[in-house]
Amino acid sequence: GNDDYTQPGNLFRLMSAAQRAQLFANIAEAMDNVPERIKARQLAHFYRADPAYARGVAEKLALDIKPIAALARLSLSELIDSTSEENYAGQQVAARPAAAGA
Repeated sequence: GNDDYTQPGNLFRLMSAAQRAQLFANIAEAMDNVPERIKARQLAHFYRADPAYARGVAEKLALDIKPIAALARLSLSELIDSTSEENYAGQQVAARPAAAGA
């Protein structure tokens, strides 16, 4: 497709499980000190490429995927506005409870 998400999504789906795990770990490490609102914004982009891509990184960052999925449905301008410093308060996606058995 002629968009920003088809090609990255296709590449992601070609990766093996081990390659995906390494990708998730690398991205999460690089985003460690990034403000949560920027993490949420970037995860929305990953979600548009492939929801499993966003879920994998979100899990490594201990972020809840549900608010990310909602952000992914916004237009680009709405996404940027929703994750601005002024508007992001109250949309926290951190502090996801650990999954049972995790």
